[in-house]
Amino acid sequence: MDLDAIEEDAFLNVEPEVDDASKSAQKTTQLRPTLLSTISGLIASFDEKYPKVPAPSTLHAFSPEPPDTEILESILHASGVIATTLASHVPASDERFELRSREYTNHADSWFSPQLRVRDIFRHIALEKQAYGTDPPLDRAWLPGWVIEQIERLVKAAGMEVFPESVDQGRTTLACAGKILVMDIELLHEVRYAPMGPDELIAPLPEAVLELKELKISRASIGGDTTTPFIRHPPSERLLHGSLSRFIAEALKEDTNTLRLREAGETFRDQITPLLAWDNLASKEPGGAGERWFKEDDIVEAIGIELAVREAEAVANELSVPKAPLDIFLNRGHGLPLTCLHSPSMEFLVHMSARAYLSVSRHHDELSHEPTSPTTDFLDVSLSGLRAYLTDPNSSKDLATLATLTLSATPDNASSTNHLLPLLPPTFPLLSSSNPLPDHHLNHIFPVSTARAPTAKDAESSTAPSTSESVPPSTPSTKGFVLDFGKAGIVMRRKAMSQLAWVQDAGGLLGMDLDDNSSIIAEGSGAYDAYASPAWMDLLVDSGSQSRSQRYESYNTHATDRPPLHHFLTPPNESGFLLGQTRVSKMSEVWRILEVVKEQAWLNDMLRGFHWRPSSSGAGGTALSGTANLNVSFEDKEDDDLDAFLQRIQTPEEISVQVSVQATCPNPSIHFTVPLPRPGLPLLSFSVAYDLSMKRGVRVDIPQMDSRWKDDMEEIVRRGGISILAGCVWKKASESVSVQL
Repeated sequence: MDLDAIEEDAFLNVEPEVDDASKSAQKTTQLRPTLLSTISGLIASFDEKYPKVPAPSTLHAFSPEPPDTEILESILHASGVIATTLASHVPASDERFELRSREYTNHADSWFSPQLRVRDIFRHIALEKQAYGTDPPLDRAWLPGWVIEQIERLVKAAGMEVFPESVDQGRTTLACAGKILVMDIELLHEVRYAPMGPDELIAPLPEAVLELKELKISRASIGGDTTTPFIRHPPSERLLHGSLSRFIAEALKEDTNTLRLREAGETFRDQITPLLAWDNLASKEPGGAGERWFKEDDIVEAIGIELAVREAEAVANELSVPKAPLDIFLNRGHGLPLTCLHSPSMEFLVHMSARAYLSVSRHHDELSHEPTSPTTDFLDVSLSGLRAYLTDPNSSKDLATLATLTLSATPDNASSTNHLLPLLPPTFPLLSSSNPLPDHHLNHIFPVSTARAPTAKDAESSTAPSTSESVPPSTPSTKGFVLDFGKAGIVMRRKAMSQLAWVQDAGGLLGMDLDDNSSIIAEGSGAYDAYASPAWMDLLVDSGSQSRSQRYESYNTHATDRPPLHHFLTPPNESGFLLGQTRVSKMSEVWRILEVVKEQAWLNDMLRGFHWRPSSSGAGGTALSGTANLNVSFEDKEDDDLDAFLQRIQTPEEISVQVSVQATCPNPSIHFTVPLPRPGLPLLSFSVAYDLSMKRGVRVDIPQMDSRWKDDMEEIVRRGGISILAGCVWKKASESVSVQL
């Protein structure tokens, strides 16, 4: 980037005379980078990776889309080179240098600007959401053959080789092969032609019949076991069989939805991808060591089911019921393991809303279709019915929190997390101290694969001509297991996030400032304050929020025996983050992370029970008083009504409820303050807290009221009625004379 080396003839558009040898050398010599080309290249690379400016809540290593450290490193490297180059030039006050620099900049800008515009156009075209689907042929006689071709295409797109074989007329077998993994798909197809009636002028359309007879997944034994040369995996077979059956059924409909057909095909293709990742890693390990990649899910499932059964039995015994209720089990336990739910991986159901639990309970008999066993019949709902609800495309995905233990899609550099301290150990309050969880279950270590990660420089060096500048080798990267919480992620408050990432240096990975002996993070001292990161309550109300709201309000009118409730919430001044995935190395880390996420999911679910919106009444809101919203007119008032108003026992038109959140770790709580229609305008305060020691996992504290109502109030919270809890407390307190004012 030596600007003084630019020849004057280049600015004057004069081609210098060169001999034939120089011409041939110029064809293979890479052009020397310039200041403008370097900056333009960085901008183009950044725009390609980040089409939109990323939100501050996603700029951390645990986000659904972690920052690209390679781009950041290239920016740092280029910045140093640019600074050194500019410092080596003559002073900018030199007229000749200034003139030539401006002239070169004009010429270079006219050269680079069209290129950047074209790249930007094509980048936006690629990012456009596809508004078209997969169109099947109009002639239904061609439909079975077309569907079989589409299945071949999907399997090949996933990375497997396909060998179609027609066994006989009407039967086709697709042999799909990886390196170790084999998938056999057997299809029965037929085209039926109905006879033409005597009064019909047009022959009826043919009926296309295509049935998925069998789908088998097996792998060759790589441990030297000759007694079982092929090992099958029934859970993966059921998952892929169901996905492929839905694709075929959608394709055979007379009113096929092309968008839904395309989505069904992409789902089937994506579910094959994790199997091929294991297949690729297993084939690279000698001596049968690769078998561990295929056995890992079975080991984790056995560990998870054993813990779930023991915790469910403890909950059932404490509640004196034959089977533990699913919602209480999730509140107090460590999640429910469900293998091959949405992908060939282990998933944990961490939390479920009251609405989702009610839907599963009501349709328990309709959804159940599998025989039960001691390892599947320990809850008040069947696991088959629960799986059917969670995989139903019509059910809302926001009503349940799932964590998937899966192989990381991209290798991670070990140096990116070497500054993190170990997680705190998990706790198991439902297990007796005399019969704890075995150590080999807690200390089970997940397999990892260490290899050199390819970089963009590797791709450039394979096509670009060699230069004198050597590219340093990249550091080894680790490909292991992560807990994935989905593309949308989970809204986490700052204190909860600190439980997952103990950062030693201030303003480190999460921009946090953490004392050595405390888990309390000082708000206002992290690097994210410079980005105006929204509070976690803002992210909870609006995931796309970029600013903080001073106050929220919610209105509830679903009652006839009390006035409407008008809630006012001043959110805590605490930054929010989106948790997408976090790397785990052993089972104890999985249990600890699920403990933290479960607590946050409960708090999010409680606050989502209100319909919050930014308050239009400002920070002051509505005053907390029994007469704030009476709007009583003295015209034509009866004596009794006038007496009631003067004695402050008039029923208000609405109840103003002040809400605050104590987002402590552990046991966060939500505090309410309501006015009572009593002389003296008393205020009643109560709280709802997350508490594992309580039989429902929640605790309602009403110090000023009789404790005999506490159990009923906790049941209301459990059933998702936290938005009407203030009205229930207000009604009970208004009718009772035992309220301690």
